[in-house]
Amino acid sequence: MNYILHFFLFVIIFVLYINFYRQNSHCDISQIYELEYVNNHSLQTNCELNQPAVFEFYMDPIEETNNTIIIQNTTNNDSVALQDLPTYLKSQTIPVFSTQNFIPSINESYIDIQPPTSFFAGHNIICGSQNATTKSYIHNYYRKFLYISEGSIEITFATYNKTPKNKIKSDFVNYEFCIEQDISDIGESCIVEKGHVVYIPANCVYSMKFLQDSNICVDYSFHSFVSGISNAHKQAIYWMQQYNVYETPNELKKYEIKNNVQDNDVDNSNVINVINATNATNATNETNVNEESAIEEQIDLT
Repeated sequence: MNYILHFFLFVIIFVLYINFYRQNSHCDISQIYELEYVNNHSLQTNCELNQPAVFEFYMDPIEETNNTIIIQNTTNNDSVALQDLPTYLKSQTIPVFSTQNFIPSINESYIDIQPPTSFFAGHNIICGSQNATTKSYIHNYYRKFLYISEGSIEITFATYNKTPKNKIKSDFVNYEFCIEQDISDIGESCIVEKGHVVYIPANCVYSMKFLQDSNICVDYSFHSFVSGISNAHKQAIYWMQQYNVYETPNELKKYEIKNNVQDNDVDNSNVINVINATNATNATNETNVNEESAIEEQIDLT
């Protein structure tokens, strides 16, 4: 009986090891596939090749009007309502982009591309104006699909182990992981038009260049049991950072600085007054001592 139990434990541990190894290993990018969506089963079978793929697929638009997009590479981190995003992007004279905008939505069109036994990690809006280029990102989700809702992009993939500067820089405030390396000259690239979906394998490096005046993409990410455990520590740090980091308006900062200066002036004047009072007290004490000494001398002479 013990042998049977040990055998089953060995099989379970071996299967878990294989899945953890596949989830956390770096794929070797050889080419970008073009697929035809037939059904979810065939899509997931092709994703098991662990190679980037592009296919045509329709997703329902996200129409919630209470979502706000933060443009990250602007001076003041501009906030733009989702419905006003196309107009804002077209009005920009310099390239701007935004990559980390996790938003709530009732849009469930992702069900047709969701892997079995996985859970949906959320919607992420990625956008940019013409000629804007993102950083070189890397992710460790079980599946990540990028839907081009408006405009077009040029996306580049590279093998992580073949990039010269492949040290991962972690930003747990925005939950993004990137390397400080331009992969446009060393990776495989393709242009993806509106109405298409890009499959981005785990642990490969990718970057995007936005080609139209207004480009909006929706990132659909999924976790499996194994990828969820592999990223549990990152999720914990991310949630702690959300409670620890707060942005203070510039006006409030200026007000605080001004008040601090005024408080310092008051404190300094108080210190000066105390010093002057102390000096006056010391002078009075010295005068009294001198008078007492003179009186004692007169008594001695008498």
